[in-house]
Amino acid sequence: MRSNFEKYDNTVVNTLNTAYDYASIMHYEKTAFTNNFLPTIEPLQANVKIGQRYKLSSTDIQKIQQFYNCSAAGTLLTTTPTSTTTNLFSSFDDANNDNWEFNFTINFPSAYTMDFAITTYSSGVTGPFQIVATGSNKATFARISSIANPSTTSTTKLTTTTTKTTTSTTTTTKLTTTTITSTTTTTTKPTTTTTKPSTTTSTTTTKPTTTSTTASTTTTKPTTTSTTTTKPTTTSTTTTKSTTAIFTTTTITAAGRWSTTGSLAISRAYHTSTVLLNDRVITIGGTINGNTVELYNTTTKIWSAGPSMFDARILHTATLLPDGRLIATGGYYNRYLKTAEIYNPTTNTRSTISSMNTARYGHQAIYLPAPSNKLLVMGGVGNNSVMLQSCELYDFASNTWTYTTSMIEKRVYFTATYLPSLSKVLAIGGTATLYGSAEMFTVSSTQWIRSLNTMANDRYFHTATLIPATGQVLIVGGYENPDKTYMFNPTNNSFTTAASLGQGRIEPTAILLPSGLVLVAGGSFNNTLLYRSAEVYDYRLNAWRPVATMNLARFHHTAVLLNNSSLQAPLL
Repeated sequence: MRSNFEKYDNTVVNTLNTAYDYASIMHYEKTAFTNNFLPTIEPLQANVKIGQRYKLSSTDIQKIQQFYNCSAAGTLLTTTPTSTTTNLFSSFDDANNDNWEFNFTINFPSAYTMDFAITTYSSGVTGPFQIVATGSNKATFARISSIANPSTTSTTKLTTTTTKTTTSTTTTTKLTTTTITSTTTTTTKPTTTTTKPSTTTSTTTTKPTTTSTTASTTTTKPTTTSTTTTKPTTTSTTTTKSTTAIFTTTTITAAGRWSTTGSLAISRAYHTSTVLLNDRVITIGGTINGNTVELYNTTTKIWSAGPSMFDARILHTATLLPDGRLIATGGYYNRYLKTAEIYNPTTNTRSTISSMNTARYGHQAIYLPAPSNKLLVMGGVGNNSVMLQSCELYDFASNTWTYTTSMIEKRVYFTATYLPSLSKVLAIGGTATLYGSAEMFTVSSTQWIRSLNTMANDRYFHTATLIPATGQVLIVGGYENPDKTYMFNPTNNSFTTAASLGQGRIEPTAILLPSGLVLVAGGSFNNTLLYRSAEVYDYRLNAWRPVATMNLARFHHTAVLLNNSSLQAPLL
């Protein structure tokens, strides 16, 4: 894609004697062709936006008129929806994704009164609306600012009088959304096609950087399967504060509420957060200063720095051990990591342990309780961007890693869930070959068995939540039709469909509440829209319902259920 950024002089480029046009509909957005989610274009002029796609700029029109020798008095044509069910959404107005705009035209056959309804599919960015300007053939709506949660639909009566059957009304509605500032990092949708790490090929798997803090995102859809992936790039930058929030619910039917709490000192994405046995929350790693650690005091609601890791990490694992220690394995930070280390909250110290046999990131790790007392590490991406199906067991007593039976499929960005009633580990989805498949590892025999069927949709960067009341696992979100959800029944080793989400989500968080409900929050849709919304799943009714909307949109975030308050779960 470097050819798109070549510079040419006036012998090649004819600007038709116009000034440089930041507002051109043809201008690239700030992150065009990025492979590390950082801006590729920075305007020299301050406070300008680039990359809008909703209308021709005045200079665009001027150039077209000059080039084609058109009259400056010419008119611009509008289009008319062919039916009332036409999707009227046009596009974001700029690369910052801070406004939505809807453009459409209605032909009036005669003078009449119209009930005009505006509806979007995201409860975080809908009305209520008010008319801010009217005319004989035009009405402009604006969103009403309010501290209350916005409704999903707002209807405004619009009276239009006309005597011409050809009169057209063009209505433009702008919706201001809340953009994420520092708690999340954007990423292109991972694919599974490449042979060598590349910085330009659009079909290459692109991993998250360690510096991006904007909310602008792009996505590509995986088209083929392979056994390789590109490695992510990491760069240390100056730090900014990151916000956290707490969700509180009082009854099963309550909508709950979100309240802000202490902010992280460093913005993080692709980090991990774990509740320790002392009720503190430990957050480690991430795309900025990936060796740093922060501890959240649930009493004071304040974050403090913890002892730094020996290695900076993203896309690593962090597993709580029965004795209260936390073991971190693998990850990536300018290199593939096979190192592992343990944090001891009693002494507030860290220690290294022996390294894994294979470096890996995007993997999973599960502690196998007695009588095994070992850590099972599975899959991920290894050296030379090779997708892995290999597995290793760590023996705490001997401080050694040994290979165990490999998974049937290669898996990256999958989920792994321990099933205590069966003493099995369930691996679901992931990029590689069969994205919608699952397999179970029997601890006693160290053998994997494939699921009898697969999900209809590929799943990676999804969530998997064990519902104790039924023993089944709820699979939510992820790439490809992210509104579709599934249940996996370990007893019959098969998937069934579950009720669809109200809002399709990629990389949301899912938390099992004490009531048995599953709280799902945030995420994105095709990496173009970040969500503040949340909803809960009731396994008894196989139904989803919306709950209170978060104060900030979040993507690549983490969520934990606090031990000292069974009704609260902070989003970090």
